[in-house]
Amino acid sequence: LPVRYAFCPNLTIVDTPGFILKAKSGEADNTPDEIMSMVKAQASPPHRMILFLQQSSVEWASSLWLRVVQEVDPYFQRTVIVASKFDNRLKEFGERWEVDKYLSATGYLPPNVRPFFVALPKDRVIQSSAEWRRSMQEVDAGVFKHLREGIKGGFDEERFASRVGFSNLKK
Repeated sequence: LPVRYAFCPNLTIVDTPGFILKAKSGEADNTPDEIMSMVKAQASPPHRMILFLQQSSVEWASSLWLRVVQEVDPYFQRTVIVASKFDNRLKEFGERWEVDKYLSATGYLPPNVRPFFVALPKDRVIQSSAEWRRSMQEVDAGVFKHLREGIKGGFDEERFASRVGFSNLKK
């Protein structure tokens, strides 16, 4: 998807397929390897940014693509990590230490890497940009409300608030 604007550098977005462990019926057996090679080739050039998007339901330890990103960008200097569907993951946390441990990704990501955690509106029939922005703000507010009131002890706002919510991702 090429994006052009008169007063900014051009941007090309390449959306790659997701990782698969086994080819589907009717696909070549080497399909998983082909996808892996293609993604590595697209992500390897050092002038490219990598947007690593992963559902919050995937544990950091079992993330297959995270290992690939580390291969092509070992210090995460050009990678932005976004964990999506964070509102669904919140239901699994009961106490502050649980949510803080997940948000920190300690042991799975280098200390300099700070992933973002986002949730999107469930309503896909939003008509206007203003309506979309309002829906995003409502979702972000709901996530913060749950973190503050639905988790025993809340969460470490000083460390993590700037990385939670779609509004923080776009800053």
